[in-house]
Amino acid sequence: MFYSSPRLWRSSPCKSLPCLGLGAALLLAVAAPAQAQTAISWQATVGTSDVEYATGSAPTADGGFITGGKAFYPLISADREYWIGKLDASHAIQWQKTYGGFGLDQMSDVIPVSTGGYLLVGTSASNAGKDKTENSLGGNDFWLVRVDDLGNVIWDETIGGSGADMLAAVGEAPDGSIYLAGTSSSGLGGDKWEPSLGGTDIWLMKVSSDGSHILWQRTLGGASNDGTFRDAMTVTDDGGVVLAGHSASGIGGEKSEPSQGGNDYWVVKFTAAGVVEWDRTLGGTGSDIATGIVQDRSGNYLVTGMSTSGATGDKTSAAFGGEDIWALKLGSQGTVIWQTVLGRNGTDVPTGVVQTLDDGYAIGSYSNSPGVGPNPGNKWHPTHGLYDYWLVKLDTAGQIQWQTDRGGTGDDRAYSLHELSDGTLVMGGYSDSGAQFDKAVASQDYDGWLLALDYPTPGLSAFHFEDPYGNVETEFPCGNLDIFLDGSASQNEAAYYIDAWRRPIGSLVPFSWAAGLGWNVGTVELINLTEAFDAVSFSFDPGYEYQIKVAVQNLPSFGWVENTEVFTVPEIQFVCAEPEPRRE
Repeated sequence: MFYSSPRLWRSSPCKSLPCLGLGAALLLAVAAPAQAQTAISWQATVGTSDVEYATGSAPTADGGFITGGKAFYPLISADREYWIGKLDASHAIQWQKTYGGFGLDQMSDVIPVSTGGYLLVGTSASNAGKDKTENSLGGNDFWLVRVDDLGNVIWDETIGGSGADMLAAVGEAPDGSIYLAGTSSSGLGGDKWEPSLGGTDIWLMKVSSDGSHILWQRTLGGASNDGTFRDAMTVTDDGGVVLAGHSASGIGGEKSEPSQGGNDYWVVKFTAAGVVEWDRTLGGTGSDIATGIVQDRSGNYLVTGMSTSGATGDKTSAAFGGEDIWALKLGSQGTVIWQTVLGRNGTDVPTGVVQTLDDGYAIGSYSNSPGVGPNPGNKWHPTHGLYDYWLVKLDTAGQIQWQTDRGGTGDDRAYSLHELSDGTLVMGGYSDSGAQFDKAVASQDYDGWLLALDYPTPGLSAFHFEDPYGNVETEFPCGNLDIFLDGSASQNEAAYYIDAWRRPIGSLVPFSWAAGLGWNVGTVELINLTEAFDAVSFSFDPGYEYQIKVAVQNLPSFGWVENTEVFTVPEIQFVCAEPEPRRE
């Protein structure tokens, strides 16, 4: 292909990526959203001079927030206690309280209940004493504590068998009864009606609104270990419950599908009476552990978890390295609609998932992935400290719309996510960071940290790719010409990131990460992509379809917004006319 009318070009200030004046055989139009106003709406550090690990939080009816987890006193004893802190509508601390016996009591979650007050759930090894009215049944037990709006205890209940029973998840049914899910190694006896199935089992039950009667219970699993997490159960719109566990077991019991290798996601839907409606085993040959599930307004589900699997089994995308977030949208009967992998080459742990007001999804996590360098992945911002809160917004098709990484220089781990009626996204977790970067108030040790982010309203910046003649193309057969990206119409980015992904032409497999240009400070202007990717030992070889991802950060935004477009480099290449050198 030859072009007859070359145009005169301006010079190119390409900031940290050189433009060396080689011609381009590629032009791709990209319209990329470039402003994500993910400014902090408010934040609160909640705790004392002792150690508090907040693992649960929820908005309250008075416009405030409740948060809590486990507290311990390293200078006094090894005891752990339940701990909660209540914020008012102005996000000031109203009160904090602890609950426990004389042993180890570790709270997992707290929820407001429909009759007022709060339900605290977790695990206890304590006998009767202090706030605990019943002895341990053996090892660890489920322990429920019901408190009023001021944190005063109304009742508590101990549920367990002779082994280790660890309560993780709680949800209130429409009739006020309570769903509980956790793990158990107990056999038949005590409050456990069914024998162990082998290893660690999932123990699911429904109890009365006052916790005094078990209405039904199910022991789930196989010969290997099976388990679940705090955010991995949700009450469904029909009054039933769906559970996203993890399983290394094969077919047996309620498990109808074989293991894919290692741990797999195991999603099970129950009626309100505890009858299994369907189950799905989803995974690759590595370790895949579901940590969260939400039912959306269409009756479908988004399940999230950690994955080390490559593109094997049910997983269609390669691993980025370390532990990635693997999110799947399932239909109402468990059929996979789409899936996506999030992360980079560190540890990325999803701990909260919600459907957002625009019918997309938000995934809250904690991450130590660097977000920079030549490693595959789609986390754009480096971590400030040991771990940061990481929030990713997906559209209805599972594509990243924006993301933000928040934290101080210490250990900041998000464990819950809620969207308020005005669209504010609130992440809850714990932190030992001082007042640095995003953290406004220093922690005394480990404290709870609530972080509210305004819902972004992205603006648009124009990005496109150009050949040396200024022609817009999506197929580039000229093997001797370079590739340029023109972002001169953009809106004053503070930083940007460009990745290349590829797959063979005609293939339906997902794109695989090929190379990245790293994190660059400044605006996206005119960039010679061929030269830039040559510098990281990557070339746009013939026979491939390429997906270019451009992520930008605009001030005062602290989040990243990305867009992707596709072009092809045909197998058959031509030598094309060289353009004149670019100049003003």
